[in-house]
Amino acid sequence: MKKSLRFKVEGLKRAAMALAVTFNFTLLTFNVFASNKNTGTTGAQFLKIGAGARPVGMGEAFTALADDVNAVAWNPAGLGKLTSPEFTAMHTQWFQDSDYEFVAAAYPSKWGTFGIGMASFAVDKIEKRLADTDVPDGTFESKDAAYTLSYGLGLGEDWAAGVNAKYLRQSLDGRSATGLAADLGGLWRTPHRPLSLGLTVRHLGSEVKFVDEGDPLPLTITLGASYKLFQDRLSVGLDLRQPKDNDLQYGVGTEYVQPCFWDLKGSLRAGYNSAGTDPTDELTGISIGAGLAWRSWGFDAAWVPYGVLGQTFRYAFLVKF
Repeated sequence: MKKSLRFKVEGLKRAAMALAVTFNFTLLTFNVFASNKNTGTTGAQFLKIGAGARPVGMGEAFTALADDVNAVAWNPAGLGKLTSPEFTAMHTQWFQDSDYEFVAAAYPSKWGTFGIGMASFAVDKIEKRLADTDVPDGTFESKDAAYTLSYGLGLGEDWAAGVNAKYLRQSLDGRSATGLAADLGGLWRTPHRPLSLGLTVRHLGSEVKFVDEGDPLPLTITLGASYKLFQDRLSVGLDLRQPKDNDLQYGVGTEYVQPCFWDLKGSLRAGYNSAGTDPTDELTGISIGAGLAWRSWGFDAAWVPYGVLGQTFRYAFLVKF
């Protein structure tokens, strides 16, 4: 008994040290590469918006966790570990009178887990002016959408792999553009079981062109780590992201789940995402979330401030069948 306890304590120390070293390395690298000549050179920026209230509430540090249907958006490999069908729908109150929606479903089978997803970003009533006038000539709308087919496969008890195929469509004032993209993902539950590692390559694909001009997709490579404590009631996540069009970024977050009564569970989440920081506002970058789950039903919410741009609120519903 003492030997087993000592092994767990030593394993916890090693995992904590590894996460601390990785976190410090991220900060150092982020400061060294503080300037990127490729900033602003990609299109389809809506693909960067975080999907799901639970992952966003954790600072978007979800790559190695990816243990529910939100894996469709973050790491399709996580689908391979699901044991029951799941469905989620999320609404986001974005700033500047815009909305972001996300829905996804996953169905495990003996051949792996199949999933579908849809994310859309819409802005209505944009003023149109054909000349420099005080009164607009009319209004128009902008809408971006990504439709996803997902597949995840568990490779034994420790490994999983997944892939997404995405159809992209963007429309602006009557004109539209389309494109194709893909995501690749992997998960590994290390021999020290509470520690998992994840790797994704997201937004691989062709340019989305309006008429004859287009921009490359915001290709992003992410390495993630997650660790679970206190009988899986506490989860800690860390993501290192290297976008094609920006500096190295990181996200760190945590989630605590507390069983209550009558099969009810409550969750609290907090995180920090370096991609959303604004030097003029100390609150930017942070995220706070909460959730309630009763048996197979769940509701999650997340709050993320963006400085002078405004605040965003996400509300998500999830059900397991």
